[in-house]
Amino acid sequence: MSNRKSWPIAMSSCILSHYEGHTDEGFARYKKAGVKYAEISLQDDKLSEYDFYEHPEKIAEIAKANDVQLWSFHVPFSWFLNVANIDPVEGPKGMAVMEKGIRAALKIGIKTIVIHPSSEPNDDDTRQQKIDKSIENMRYFAKICSEAGAKLCVEDLPRTCLGNSSFDIITYLNEIPEMDLCFDTNHLTMQTNEDFLDDLIEHKMHGRIRTLHVSDYDFIDERHRLPGDGINDWETIMSKLEELDYNGVFMYEVSRPRERELLTFEEIVENYNGLMK
Repeated sequence: MSNRKSWPIAMSSCILSHYEGHTDEGFARYKKAGVKYAEISLQDDKLSEYDFYEHPEKIAEIAKANDVQLWSFHVPFSWFLNVANIDPVEGPKGMAVMEKGIRAALKIGIKTIVIHPSSEPNDDDTRQQKIDKSIENMRYFAKICSEAGAKLCVEDLPRTCLGNSSFDIITYLNEIPEMDLCFDTNHLTMQTNEDFLDDLIEHKMHGRIRTLHVSDYDFIDERHRLPGDGINDWETIMSKLEELDYNGVFMYEVSRPRERELLTFEEIVENYNGLMK
């Protein structure tokens, strides 16, 4: 059993897209709010804008200057940047781009790499073929990460995506023992978070959740709301995470609230403090 009190607050850098971006001014917001851990999360075009592929140390230096540790890197995703892409030409091209991003993150010492197991839509006719391709490609990336002392983490996803159920995720974790899970609390639409975590417990996946994406939703689709602005049962979710020996950060991946333009860092910290009472 772990203890939620040991899970420090963290924030995905996707929130910086609403502010000054991945700049000194942007990361200064982390420092001012007392948030010491971040996930680098940028779409492919923004990675190019910040020259992350060639010079990831630029963002690393800005983060360090503001006392922020880069906990994880979210591999950019799209139909093209998709480990389940079975197109014989576009699939390998996308893999090359994703590998470049992963190696850039590993170069600056990031030890947790988060990856989507597919894009969508996915139909029944090609689903197994895509799962096989997804496993093949994630096994390749997991090896690269392991050789650098890091972990690749598959993320649970919504709708028709691969990884949209405990069955899919447990399959991935069994097929690739060196890979762990990024548990996203606002993605599952095929089963509840509680049932998903119960299945992980039943299949003895203790210690296999390496990181989180924390937000709330309505079980209809992903919403990326603050915890409490949805219908997640947070006490039950956190109790089951403790039972699964989760020992990472409490990584918020939240977007705009319903009624206002922006969430502030301070509001997120206040939300975290309320959950951890």
